[in-house]
Formats: sequence, structure tokens, C-alpha cells
Amino acid sequence: MRMITGFYVAPQAPGPTGIIQGRVVQADGRPPTSAVVFAQGCQNSTTTDAITGEFTLTGVPLSALWVRAQGDSTSWGGHIGPGLVQGYTSVQAQNGVFPQVTITVGPEGQKFETPSWSPDGTRLAIMQSIWSKTWDGSKWVVNSAPTVRVIDLNNNILATMQVSAGDTVWTPDWSPLEDKIVCFVTGTNWGHIGIWVFNADGTGGQQILADPYGLFYSYYDLYPTWSPDGRRIAFGRLCMPASADFTAAFSDIYVINADGSNAVKLTRSNPGTDAERPRWSPDGSQIVYQVGEGGITQERNNYNLWVMNADGTNPRALTTDNVSGHPAWGGANIIDDVHPLVQYDGAWNRGALGIGATANIRDTLHYTSQAGASATFAFAGTQIRYVAQKGPNRGIAKIYLDDKEVGLVDLYSSTVADAQRVYENDQLNYGRHTIKVVCSGTKSANSTGTIVTLDAFELGTTQVPQSTEHKTYLPLVFRDYQY
Repeated sequence: MRMITGFYVAPQAPGPTGIIQGRVVQADGRPPTSAVVFAQGCQNSTTTDAITGEFTLTGVPLSALWVRAQGDSTSWGGHIGPGLVQGYTSVQAQNGVFPQVTITVGPEGQKFETPSWSPDGTRLAIMQSIWSKTWDGSKWVVNSAPTVRVIDLNNNILATMQVSAGDTVWTPDWSPLEDKIVCFVTGTNWGHIGIWVFNADGTGGQQILADPYGLFYSYYDLYPTWSPDGRRIAFGRLCMPASADFTAAFSDIYVINADGSNAVKLTRSNPGTDAERPRWSPDGSQIVYQVGEGGITQERNNYNLWVMNADGTNPRALTTDNVSGHPAWGGANIIDDVHPLVQYDGAWNRGALGIGATANIRDTLHYTSQAGASATFAFAGTQIRYVAQKGPNRGIAKIYLDDKEVGLVDLYSSTVADAQRVYENDQLNYGRHTIKVVCSGTKSANSTGTIVTLDAFELGTTQVPQSTEHKTYLPLVFRDYQY
């Protein structure tokens, strides 16, 4: 694991260490009431002098590139009032010695949220929020300005998603198959509010769905996310009463085509209930989402995970603890033989084949004996497995990866054997790939036929992690719950 953004203090970095000395001040030159100072790769921390703001931090790895301070202040910029202040400065050791530093702190900072990987695993789309506080005479008022950016794995900014002045772009999600990023937009220009798709370089922004406007409700389409095949987008639609009664607001999950057409409502929420943050299962057959109660003023303290079929049927709760949200799918991804992403060419049959066929994955199977008939699956990841049914009349399959023949698989077995992993490759570079299974029309000496079967593909990734507050796995797992 390595940090890409922010100021996470990892375990002590190896190598020689040094000392950083300096002072922590506010914008007006006075030190904060108190502050803690820490540096990159340094497990030590220290506190500042309450009068001078000076500090000495020892054990700092000479490889450290930043030092940060965080503390409290009862006075900032001439305003009296308690509040968090923080700041940082860059450092670089020269000949084993760090220079003296001054760290200016204030009620401001930044955070990075909703990361989404590019299909080739070399870039991230993130939402960067720069926040600050102003004193209104009785309390701090937080101001935040989110921006969606594309960065490389060294936190270099490659692109920024922008619409126009007064508009804010939120929560990017990268298409699994293209360099396209879907976001939602809010702002002062009502005509721009809705769901947008951008090229990964920030160009070509196109509004594919405008938020509807009603006499009694205002509508906001939030948290869009691509389906695994890149053909559909799920999102949550927030309905806000014109009376501004936040406790009566509600939201539902919708699905649209990738071009914004054919909006279909999947849930039916009552006033005060929010169904939001949908995430597709890897095979596109289900959607997991969070449900909050009490309107948008309280739902962050009272929400649970739900899952439903991708057409909205069979919704059911996965948790009841009232603190479970921000779902994500992970683990091995099973793409069944009937999945629309599997493309067949030639004469294939679907159905039971031999004893034990009901033990096939999801009780389905495709098979062919036509030489040259093929099944192709395009995917993004680092691992792929071919699952087949073996038997006495099975032949030999040719396996192609990215249009290159990589091996032969003999599906012969003296007895029927269901759901067998007959081919596996876990050394792929992360990115877009295709696997193709071709009936060779040949067989081994003991086989009585040349049938080639396809039960499923399993795909995964070893290089691309998932980021979420609470994690949901396949099979769906959340804390002590399993579905």
C-alpha cells in the first residue's frame, strides 16, 4: 500500500533520520492555542510551545517531503471562537539536514473522495474538496468547493472536469470499457444541473440527463455509476419539496441508457426515505444501495444497505444497524454463460448436458461441437478463469487472450464434472482484455465427441483496490452479515 493523496502517516520509513525545527503560526503571525506537528514517514510527533509556537521534531526520515501541523485556536483572523486549524509545508533535506520551517495554519484544508480507477489502472478520477471556515459571530461556517480531477498515481493532475462558472461537478465514475467519466453537476445555472459524461482528458462534456423541474418538488440526480458492460447508468434522484421541508425529502434509484434515454425508476421511497449511492454487481444482475430514514437532515446517522435485482425486483435489506453505507462490490466476479457481455459466434446450444448439469453455475450451460465456433468476453482486470463442464464426449478448446492463442484445454473426463476451472491466468497487466474460447473440432483418444462447453468466466484484479467507508464483498458481506 502507498499513499497517493493527503497526509497519511505510514509506519516509520526506513533509512537515516534527522531533525526538523521551526514554528507554527496563524495568518496574523500569532501561534495557535496548541498544535501537534508530524512529518511524512515519521512515527514521532511533537507539540508546539504555547507562547512562541516553536517545535522540534526528531526521528524524521531524510526522505520526508512534508511536515504538517494541526491544532486548536480561539482566535483567527481577528475573530474570537474555537476551531480546528491546520496547515503544512514542503521540506527537503540537504546533506542530511532539514532547513528551519514555518508552518502557517488556518481553518481550511482539503480532502479526496470517491476515487474511480481508469480501465488501464494508471489513473484515478477523484473528487477533491477544498474547505474553509468563516466566523459568523457565533459559529464557524464551513465552505466547501468540490472539483473532479483526473490524476496519475503520483498525484499529478492530468485533467479537470468543468462545465461553466457557478457549476460544481461531483462524484466521478469511470466507464469500465472506455475513457469516459460520468458525474453529476449542481450549481446556479439550472439548465446545467443533471448527469454529465466527460472524456477522461476533461473535454467533450455532455449533459445526458437534465434534472426535471416540478411545481411542488425540485429534483436532483446524484451519484451516477456505470453498469459493468458500460451500457447503462444507475443513479439516485432526490426529490426536494418546494416547502423546503427536508424531513419530507426522498430519493429513489433510477437506471438510464448510457446516452441518457429510457429512465426507469427501480425503487418507491416514501417521504423521508432516501435510496441512494447505487453500485452494480460485477455481472450486472444486482444493484446494492444505501437507504436512509428521516429525510436528508438525519439520514447520514441512520442508513442501511439494501440489494435488489437490476430491474428493481426483490429488494431486501442486508443490514439493520443504521450505520451501514457507501457500499462497494469486490472479490471474484462471476460472468455466467448467459450474460450479455459473452458474445457467441457459430452454432452454440444452451441447456442441460449430461448427469449433474444442475450443478453448473446458476444452472446454465452453453455447448457446441462446431469447429471454429467461439465465445468471446471483454473485461478489465488482472485475472481471468474459464469455467467449463467436463465429460466423456468433450473435446479440446483453444484459448485466446487478446487475439493471441495461449493454449489448449482438454475437456475430456470419464465422468461428468460440473463447474470446473479448466484455464486460469492471473498475471495480466491491469487494463482491457478479451478472452476467446474456440471449439477446435478435435478430441483426445478416449473421448467419444468434440463438444466444448462454457459455464462461466471468473474475473478479478490483484492490483486495483477499492475505496469505501464500509465494504461489501461477493458474496455480499458487511461486517457480520452475509447474503
